[in-house]
Amino acid sequence: MLRPDTTANELRQVVRCLRDSVDAVQIGNDRYADGPIASLAAASIILDAGADVVLRMSSRDRNKLALQGDLIGAAALGVRNVLLERGRKLPDSLRGKVKSVFDTTSNEFLAMAKLVGESVDDLAESGFTLGSSATIVEPDKNWQGSRLVEKIDAGATFLLSQPCLNSGLVAKYMAGVVSLKLTHRASILVEVPLLDSGLAANALKLADSGAPLPRQLVKRIADASDPVAEGESVCAEVVSEVAKIAGVSGINILFSGDVGRVLSVLGKCEWPDGQAMDRVSNIHRKID
Repeated sequence: MLRPDTTANELRQVVRCLRDSVDAVQIGNDRYADGPIASLAAASIILDAGADVVLRMSSRDRNKLALQGDLIGAAALGVRNVLLERGRKLPDSLRGKVKSVFDTTSNEFLAMAKLVGESVDDLAESGFTLGSSATIVEPDKNWQGSRLVEKIDAGATFLLSQPCLNSGLVAKYMAGVVSLKLTHRASILVEVPLLDSGLAANALKLADSGAPLPRQLVKRIADASDPVAEGESVCAEVVSEVAKIAGVSGINILFSGDVGRVLSVLGKCEWPDGQAMDRVSNIHRKID
């Protein structure tokens, strides 16, 4: 996650540490609404440092004209992968101080990016690789994944979940996705947060109320004598469990701060038998 104090040198250090272990570095979309470095600038730094990038954009803070300009700018910089969503509401602390925009739905955003990708000379003929968000839920017997289908129909070829530490819920969700054969049309990636304290878990929950963060795991981190190390262990356990679930195509490790913690998590993970998992994406890690 980008922070207001994130520097260019920190982003270059992320690439130096992780480019041999990941498929791409994802640039976030100001989840906490605290005004970090511009995503396009961060993406440019990551690309120049030698890593592929997934640029995450939302319509919360920009209108259609600004979003179109950012997409054209992304193509000019060499960005090929974009994850587009409507975005989360602003936190209550900013109520009356900052206005949200939200004049573009996620499906409209995908359609815009598809058109831009087909129109600008800076992209190959195939255009952008388009992604969007997915919400992990426990599907009932009548669940048809209509939101996923709409996004796939609009052009999404990969879908990234909200932050999740509940591998059991992921298994139930993916069973429903697989039964609908949606994995034949788009890759499903699961976002696993790397926490370092109970406060970090609470902040993430406030920013994303739909994040499945089991209380026992949050308590385990908060009560540990070394919450940082315990957060790494929890993340590695969940990643290892999720990687074995049928239909999951990749893992995104959501982190902020010390990039060495990600390497520590990757070293603790148990990957599925017969799968090298030589690359993960904040990281995306693709499961072949």
